[in-house]
Amino acid sequence: MHPAHRGYQDLDEYQENLGRHGLPYVVITAVAFAISLVGAEDPKLPLFFAGWAVGIACLGLAWLRPKFWIVAPFGALAGAILIRAGSDGLDSGIGPLLLIPVLAIAVYGSRWALTAMVLTVVVAVLCVHFATDDTAISVSSVWRQDVVMIILATVLAIAIQDLVTRMRRERNLAEERGLMIERLSDVTRRIATSVNGGDTLCQVAIEETPASGAALFSFDLNGNRGLIAARGGVTEMLDDLAQSPVLRNEGQIERRFGAGDPEMVEINAAFAEVAPDLVICRSVTSEKREVGTLLLAYSDASPDSGIPLELLAAEASIAIRHHQVTEQLEHLATTDPLTSIDNRRGWERMIQRALGQARRHGQPLCLAMLDLDHFKEFNDAYGHQAGDDFLREAASSWEEMIRIDDHIARYGGEEFVLTLPNTDLEGARKIVDRLRAALPDYDGDPDKTTCSAGIASWNGSETVRELVARADQALYLAKEGGRNKTVVSPDGT
Repeated sequence: MHPAHRGYQDLDEYQENLGRHGLPYVVITAVAFAISLVGAEDPKLPLFFAGWAVGIACLGLAWLRPKFWIVAPFGALAGAILIRAGSDGLDSGIGPLLLIPVLAIAVYGSRWALTAMVLTVVVAVLCVHFATDDTAISVSSVWRQDVVMIILATVLAIAIQDLVTRMRRERNLAEERGLMIERLSDVTRRIATSVNGGDTLCQVAIEETPASGAALFSFDLNGNRGLIAARGGVTEMLDDLAQSPVLRNEGQIERRFGAGDPEMVEINAAFAEVAPDLVICRSVTSEKREVGTLLLAYSDASPDSGIPLELLAAEASIAIRHHQVTEQLEHLATTDPLTSIDNRRGWERMIQRALGQARRHGQPLCLAMLDLDHFKEFNDAYGHQAGDDFLREAASSWEEMIRIDDHIARYGGEEFVLTLPNTDLEGARKIVDRLRAALPDYDGDPDKTTCSAGIASWNGSETVRELVARADQALYLAKEGGRNKTVVSPDGT
């Protein structure tokens, strides 16, 4: 297709392009027109100047009106025929000039335009021969010259057009690949720099493909599957779906579920927001090992456009790795390296969730601060290694004894914090006393390893800091009262 048809923004851009690509043809044609008059024995000036006028008029029309660009080569053909008739007729020697508009159409026009141009040349040459040559029926050198010219023009034009079409197709393909590489580079950058790579990937899947819902699941080394992130789905149901056989690809790289498949009942519930009629379950691999599953939900859309699924799955492996590294770093940042339970930072994240849940559901929440008695003296007497071993044993024992919803963390030094959701003061006291009694003995002497505790119950409005302060005050009273006891905050209810 000619550059004029490529959707230019304005006339100036079109004219600049037409001048750049069409100027060589205009110059060659003008020079040939001028030379045709040199040495002409009996020039017919009206025809000669009419040829110039037709050529210039058609060129001007193409210059001013982009949709009429094809008028220019046809005008050049008409001008060449008139100038040929206005110089020395069939013997002017400028018959090959008719090749120029044919080649121009071959480079920039369609196959239909090229066919029309060749037929026009044939008809024009025949008409001129019969109109100007009394011996046109006989085979003359001029006839042979024009026939050879037409055949040569047709063969060259077809070859040139095929070559140009192939080059244009390859260039477009290269441009598409370049754009795809840019898009993938942008996706990789977004995933690598985002806080949640999985969430970013799901967002990209919706932006760069026709999918209306997306979910990313990861596998650990034991084969357990967990939801990393989702868009357009119900998180709780996708969590349940993570354990479903639906996501087991059983050696297949990709599986598709349509409206009639029984698996769609469970999937539709998870993607109730988008009501998909097609779901693609794509395996995500890294180093020849399956590391996850990418789920894409489509609603009245074809999955065959946008970023190819295999490339999106490759980006998903990066997101999963990013998620795993983030989890490892998060675990290191929130875990006490000595006791392997949460540290103060991990507890601070947990207590905010626990307090929010207690506020939403109107449930009680108790907080206990536990401190090992005379631990400095213990370290001085038995060594810091023994002290570390005792802290590990105490933390491990307490973690096994508390309920699933309870949470214990090392607050600092020999002090621990116990969070008891949906538990009143009486229940909290029983749990704390049971933990205090379960401290491991040292050298068979339970008096060497005792613990004091303070408990506070959330009053429904105070902040975490205020709740901790009351529990800490209760702990202080327990120590002041002789240690090895549990004290409830006097402000508790």
